[in-house]
Amino acid sequence: MIDDHSRVAYAEIHDDEKGVTAAGVLERAITFYATLGVRVERVISDNAFAYRHSAAFRSIIEAHAIQQKFIKPHCPWTNGKVERLNRTLATEWAYARAWTSNRGRAAALQSWLDYYNLDRAHLGIGGSTPIDRINNDRVGAARAAPVASASRTCSVRPSVSTAAPARDDADWGMVRIEASGLLSMCGHGTIGVDTVLVETGMVDRFLSAPIEGHRVFRRQRSGTLHAFMPDA
Repeated sequence: MIDDHSRVAYAEIHDDEKGVTAAGVLERAITFYATLGVRVERVISDNAFAYRHSAAFRSIIEAHAIQQKFIKPHCPWTNGKVERLNRTLATEWAYARAWTSNRGRAAALQSWLDYYNLDRAHLGIGGSTPIDRINNDRVGAARAAPVASASRTCSVRPSVSTAAPARDDADWGMVRIEASGLLSMCGHGTIGVDTVLVETGMVDRFLSAPIEGHRVFRRQRSGTLHAFMPDA
């Protein structure tokens, strides 16, 4: 789910698309947005059975006096914001790396949502982060809200320090990550650090995928290489 104005997103992982499951997700999403001071007034969705015909889903809609709308059949682009979120979830979380298990991927979802809601700039809202569009200073609530998944990862952010090459003609610099408190396979630290490096112009592209904890970058202006290494 995604808030139309702020782009603050909420997501859960489930094994089915039943009406009672969708109703539970909606109920928890309403609670999540309420912690940010946002009241859900309208819900627009596709025409899936769970949304259009489920009594359980409809009961949540009515209990919260929500106006329910549906997109035109076979026209998913009319619900473009959530379609874009689905694509971003796929490219930046679900298939952003080679996971060793579905459990590990599921464990990384909450941290990715923290990054998406609190740190990731969105061109569609003028380069702001979604939480910036909710003008009530409740960042902690956004970061703390849980997802209904078998395993929830932590929300601790890594600290980052960089070292420039010691000499102008040196070829290497180092980015050091202090990841104490981050669960293994969390992924949030890597995503956040990579994004910061690119957005600040320190690097312009990745030269390789992570290999044994290392990631190599090309620095934008000088063309020298930087190695990204977590703590040993």
